[in-house]
Amino acid sequence: VKAVYASGWSQVVTHEFDVEPWALVGDVNGDGEVSIADVTALVDLVMRDAANPRSDVNGDGETSVADVTTLVSLLMQ
Repeated sequence: VKAVYASGWSQVVTHEFDVEPWALVGDVNGDGEVSIADVTALVDLVMRDAANPRSDVNGDGETSVADVTTLVSLLMQ
């Protein structure tokens, strides 16, 4: 990344990033589709108090029953 300041001074900084691949919102099981199978997978994660990057369907930073509700709402549209 090269940052150029208003004064004209610039600085180059090198940093490595781990980038998660893009995921379809609601695709909890990672099969490329949003279906009832994702609801089942999400309920399992909530019951086991586990999480994965795709399980936070509502984007609040947690995996909970609120994500299940959001996912069911998405499927009902």
